[in-house]
Amino acid sequence: MTLLFARHLYQNGFPLPEYVAGERDDGPRHAWIECDELIIDLTAGQFQDAPERVMITRDRSWHAQFEEQRRHPADIGLYDENTREYLLEAYDQIISNLAQWYL
Repeated sequence: MTLLFARHLYQNGFPLPEYVAGERDDGPRHAWIECDELIIDLTAGQFQDAPERVMITRDRSWHAQFEEQRRHPADIGLYDENTREYLLEAYDQIISNLAQWYL
């Protein structure tokens, strides 16, 4: 979901976000995107201690508990061919369904 939203942002004129993945001391892994110092976390709600289910913030305090494991451009094109095709197909289906809702 994170990579698909990053693609949507980029295709609509925003700078290419960065994909950030980290892990907490108690084990859970988590990923979000960052765009111009703005943290966009669509899946924070999976954690009971998250301040909000979906976070759009410049406040890094909650995300700082995750030790950063990876950071790279949130570009679907960087993935292997099978993953890329899967993600692009999912993205196209989502955009197609959204377009139907707004017609």
